[in-house]
Amino acid sequence: MKRRWVQSPLLLLLLLLPLLGIASYNYWAISQELTQGALAKRAAIADLAALVLQEKFDHLKDLGVSLAERPLLRQWVEEGNWNQTEQMLQALLKDFPMINRFVLVDPSGTNVMDTPAIPLVRGQNFAYRDWFKGVSKNWQPYLSEIFSRVPEPHEHQVGVAVPIRSETGRVVGVLQLQELADPFFAWSQEVEVGPAGFVYFVDQHGNLTGHPKFSAQGEIINFSKVPAVQRVLQGKKGAEVFFDPVEKQELVLAYEPVPGYGWGVIVQQAAAFAFTQRQRS
Repeated sequence: MKRRWVQSPLLLLLLLLPLLGIASYNYWAISQELTQGALAKRAAIADLAALVLQEKFDHLKDLGVSLAERPLLRQWVEEGNWNQTEQMLQALLKDFPMINRFVLVDPSGTNVMDTPAIPLVRGQNFAYRDWFKGVSKNWQPYLSEIFSRVPEPHEHQVGVAVPIRSETGRVVGVLQLQELADPFFAWSQEVEVGPAGFVYFVDQHGNLTGHPKFSAQGEIINFSKVPAVQRVLQGKKGAEVFFDPVEKQELVLAYEPVPGYGWGVIVQQAAAFAFTQRQRS
């Protein structure tokens, strides 16, 4: 009788082991499926946001090209007629209120005109700036990095620099169109990521904009050491779980490059919220 009692638990265990194995596999499979689903959803949000941002950059660049190709503007810049040029650009500010400022420099990078005017920068050389280096590299339109405006408040801006050519094709100047970063990226706040989730952007050097936890005034924050930012600046896309040593929690980060501009979109959400459905299951 005692031997039967010993054999019964063993027999029961042998019968349960396959069931436990199947249950464990199903648990693992469902967990993996829900994990990948959550990551894919955030990756899709990043992809859509990158497309929207690309369209906005395209629009700004196309506007700059259109203005730089105006015959009168080209003529006045070539002649050095800055009064007429300034009057034209001042009028254009009324037609395009999203433009915060126009800056015009000569082919060497020296400021010859800007409106609204900032007396301190007139005559200064900006050949060292990212936007001038970018446009003068191949004399093609170039989207700048995030930079701070000179007068206070030092709000962050983004701009497109476009070469102005004479009828013979010679570069006679560079027109830069500047927009304040906050209004330009305000649409990102309407992107539905979920609880404790949001979208932010990095320029081609990893400088941050559109992040709800950082002010759009003052010092520019560089995120180039953040793993997801490093990946997106390399032209990679994806979604992963990272541990944030500052906030001491796991984060789901989806990243997507903006084609043609070197910028990147990051979708961030606390893993505890991103995987709510998985935890419930």
